Amino acid sequence: MKSDKHATMEDLQEVMATVKQRCKNIFYMGVGLIIDVGTKSIPYVVCTGGKIYSNSCSVMQTLLERGISIYIASGDSMRNLQPLAKNVCVPLECVYEISTPRRRKR
Repeated sequence: MKSDKHATMEDLQEVMATVKQRCKNIFYMGVGLIIDVGTKSIPYVVCTGGKIYSNSCSVMQTLLERGISIYIASGDSMRNLQPLAKNVCVPLECVYEISTPRRRKR
């Protein structure tokens, strides 16, 4: 990032492009900012990427067959959670979007 402490869209795009380049075939990507409120600056841009284990769906199916309930409770939107649920075989009725910590606990 530039030394002037002003993050730009270009900074975010650069970080995302680097993750995509280094982590081939990722299923998801998350980007966040670390904000220094005292200096009113963004000293860090954080980005992660990951993929689903190849046996995730069979593990979920085994758990369901044994009567174990499976849920996804996330702070993310349903738009992003639907493909995840489909890929790991979690029924959509067991997916809760934009969940607060209290809702996740429940």
